[in-house]
Amino acid sequence: MSKLESIIQELVSKNSWEQLLVKLEDYELEAATSNQGEKPFFAIQLLAYLIIGDLDNARFLWRRIPKELKNNEIEGVWQIGRQMWKRNFSDIYKAIKSFKATNELYKTLIERLSDSFKERTFNLLSSAYTSIGVDDAATYLGSNPADVVKYATSRGWVFKDKLLYPKPIVEKKVQTADLNHLQSLTEYVVYLEN
Repeated sequence: MSKLESIIQELVSKNSWEQLLVKLEDYELEAATSNQGEKPFFAIQLLAYLIIGDLDNARFLWRRIPKELKNNEIEGVWQIGRQMWKRNFSDIYKAIKSFKATNELYKTLIERLSDSFKERTFNLLSSAYTSIGVDDAATYLGSNPADVVKYATSRGWVFKDKLLYPKPIVEKKVQTADLNHLQSLTEYVVYLEN
């Protein structure tokens, strides 16, 4: 195992997706400019983009991967990304379940992708709906209705008459500047302009 592979393993275990992407992007640039035949970790980089929900960068990465490097793993990962791009929820979960991981790292990444996507979708449902049918929620969350009811009620939702009533997400208040702070900032800007 190379030094970079051990760093990748460590960052994945810590869920440090932004740091992982920085390392992989740097390595991709290094590999593109070197003549040593190094192959970037495209499948891992693509999965990391999908985990954080950065579909734009995932799509751009897919487009710049050379055809000769698009193996079954990369194709499988992009199948998930393609369904995410289309917002086809049931097919997203089907693509995740049908992905054939060749090693433990890919199995871990696919699990993290499934969990992060489910969490983002759950939060989206919490803020978008005042009530939602159990079957619709099951489609969005990629589970059967009984599991969705159990999951949602454990997170504070109410189940009544075949409907789920989401618990609104309380957004953290951003601290705004007080007048003294604005006054000192204004004085500083005026000083700089003179």
